[in-house]
Amino acid sequence: MRSTWAALTKTAARLPCTFEITSYSENGVKGGTQTFSIAWPAEVENGFVPIHDDGPNLALKCPAVGNSAPTDDGSVHLLVDGVIANSKWCVESTSGWAVVDLGENKTIQRWEVWHANCPGAGESPDMNTVDFDLQYAPDDGHALLTGDDTASRTHVNTLSFTVADKVTGNKQDITDRNLDEPHSGQIHQAKCYKER
Repeated sequence: MRSTWAALTKTAARLPCTFEITSYSENGVKGGTQTFSIAWPAEVENGFVPIHDDGPNLALKCPAVGNSAPTDDGSVHLLVDGVIANSKWCVESTSGWAVVDLGENKTIQRWEVWHANCPGAGESPDMNTVDFDLQYAPDDGHALLTGDDTASRTHVNTLSFTVADKVTGNKQDITDRNLDEPHSGQIHQAKCYKER
């Protein structure tokens, strides 16, 4: 007689699990089923569960400005709203840029981009951004950007940006990058060159 896992179901948040084992004969005839539960102890530090610390989202709810006409459901302020499902920045053209004002100079070592097919977004992987970069500009002493308006776009066009990192040929749903050298800037620009 051999046993196979017929079902493995987690019946509560993290700790207790219920298992169902069904036995089969050598000829494949189904035998009896036994169910049992295990109350797992609390997760062990450095155990099997990966711990992913995203760190703080410095751009969350910050003013954002775009250079291209957005789609009906893709306004640039959705880039920094912190919501994944049914929320995105999307423009009519195949290239464009979005600028986020962090409010003050911040030192950046790592950055993430969650694309159209990231978990929770549910769009086609063909909609993921392929070629893009992260640029920054220091505090120029002028007033903060106020949002996607003419005054803010005019202000952004006077800034001199430095490329911090560039991605080409992206195939990932989430791009998570560490910079070779940290940089400090108040205004950050994501320039998108190509979608699939």
